[in-house]
Amino acid sequence: MIKRIRIFYHRETNLIQGFKLSVREWVRFKVHEDLNDLVYKDDFSAIYHRNREKGVYVVYAHTHRDAQRAMRKHFKNPLIQEPSYEQV
Repeated sequence: MIKRIRIFYHRETNLIQGFKLSVREWVRFKVHEDLNDLVYKDDFSAIYHRNREKGVYVVYAHTHRDAQRAMRKHFKNPLIQEPSYEQV
């Protein structure tokens, strides 16, 4: 059976909760999301704002790798130092 991924990400606490869903459940949940809350979208994943006050996001993806890729593109990790491009 094909499974799809739905992840809840809480920005304040950095808590991630992931769920494997059947395609039918995944589509049902994704269809009920509001398009005004769409934050990021590519071919295999989409990120929606669930609760703006608490910083809760929902990631819908085909696989866990697609979810990781979308989260890396949209969210900045404060633990990773960005290289500085200052001219010497």
